Amino acid sequence: MTADALLRRLVFSAPVGGAAWAVGLLAAQALRPRAMQSLLLRVSAAARMIGQGSPERRAEESFLQRERFLARFLELYPPSRLGRLIGRGLQLTAHLRLRRLLRRLAPSRAPDLVTLFYSPTTRCNLTCAGCYTASQQGASPASLAAMRLMADEATAVGAVALVIVGHGEPFVDEESTHRLLRLAAAYPWLNFIVYTNGTTVDEPLARELARHLNLFVLVSIDGPERENDERRGAGVYRLATAAMDRLLTHHVPFGFAVTVTSRNHEALVQPTFIDAMARRGCLVGIYCVYAPVDVRSSTDLVLSNAALARYRAAVVQVAGRVEIPVVDPEIFEMAHGCSARNGRTLYVDGVSGQIRPCVKYPIGPDDAVLDGPGALVRALQHPFFVALRRPDDGSHRCPRDPCGELDALCAGLPEDEGQRRFAQGYRQRLRSFCRGPSHVPNAEEC
Repeated sequence: MTADALLRRLVFSAPVGGAAWAVGLLAAQALRPRAMQSLLLRVSAAARMIGQGSPERRAEESFLQRERFLARFLELYPPSRLGRLIGRGLQLTAHLRLRRLLRRLAPSRAPDLVTLFYSPTTRCNLTCAGCYTASQQGASPASLAAMRLMADEATAVGAVALVIVGHGEPFVDEESTHRLLRLAAAYPWLNFIVYTNGTTVDEPLARELARHLNLFVLVSIDGPERENDERRGAGVYRLATAAMDRLLTHHVPFGFAVTVTSRNHEALVQPTFIDAMARRGCLVGIYCVYAPVDVRSSTDLVLSNAALARYRAAVVQVAGRVEIPVVDPEIFEMAHGCSARNGRTLYVDGVSGQIRPCVKYPIGPDDAVLDGPGALVRALQHPFFVALRRPDDGSHRCPRDPCGELDALCAGLPEDEGQRRFAQGYRQRLRSFCRGPSHVPNAEEC
């Protein structure tokens, strides 16, 4: 057993967890809300330990508006729940600090990572218009063994968060739900951020989710009821908001996630919609611009250049006027560089095992596959990813120039005709965007 594994076993043992919970409960009961908010800011800042003191770090803290996030958190959750979450935060902070010390004493050759995006299944109970993985539906989901391998590999490269994104719905059936929750229980040092359409989150599942302190749920909802159900299906809005009500009742931290399309972008930036989500108990809103990745994706949903510029200006403006933080990761990346190129994120397709830069750009070498221990480290040492992870000097910022990013990625795979054909088709589906530059918010706007 490695020193890192022994450290994790110690920090996340039952005795240490019990002591941390006791300290957290005392803090939650004794401190005034303002003092508690200050404490949580310190804990979260220590836990992140990413680019400490750098301009990027300060800009990110401002953009994510953590103060407002935590104030909302304190408002919604009782001391008993806060105590447990603070206790876990203390454990995570201790683990990250001690691990950093270990790496100083015994430097690792493995590249560091912060967040790993992972899609464990293609099964879904909805047929959303323009689904970006429509042609891949029906493939066998990742096994629990494969998911454990992924979590082990993520741990080996220092990741602190796993974002469970969809080829499908992670809670589509009892078996899929069981696999994911077993994984979360087995890896308490990883934060699981799970995207779900919410339609299967019933009372028993909400109670089960509450048992896992390392879970944060993002309920996908594409605007008010009319706009949402137009894309996701009749009645889905009510099912999703009912799931939010259950998550709030059982004190499961959650937010909402939207896909920004040509049909809903104006409704999504209305303060009335965002404040309605806040009243449901959402702690944050995540905005992702629709990308026609799949060969069966709908080009009708792609924003025109002009519509995209209007949306980006509006979302930056509305973010300062609503009750909860509103985050468009692409806008942040436009000001501060691509997260994949800066070496902070990576995407693993759990169904095929392919390792790729990100969900939006599933392009990479055919031999970059998560097929055994050490595979993720080997992939990150592949010439394609070494070139990709050079510091982003602003020349490759995919939200501003997706077609240029496709060309740059394919240039690293000169012999791969299949990848080139995919990129050419993708470029055609993006043609309305690739006709010219779009508005790029500056750092102050973010």
